[in-house]
Amino acid sequence: MTTAHCWREDLPYIFDRFYRSAKARALPGSGLGLAIVRRIADMHNGTVEAIPLQQEVKFRMSMPEIVDPPTPA
Repeated sequence: MTTAHCWREDLPYIFDRFYRSAKARALPGSGLGLAIVRRIADMHNGTVEAIPLQQEVKFRMSMPEIVDPPTPA
């Protein structure tokens, strides 16, 4: 099992609250960071995704454009 294979197995769970990969369990943290990012995106009708690359992961967050209503003259 390669390193890339290990983190790819974690991808479906990284936005779950309190999820910590086996490698990260010995490090400080609670596993809430990406869950908070997902919640903020959801609250604003946006999306967040993890895109696996060759040796790393790219994160993309999209939010809908907010258009201010025209001010009355």
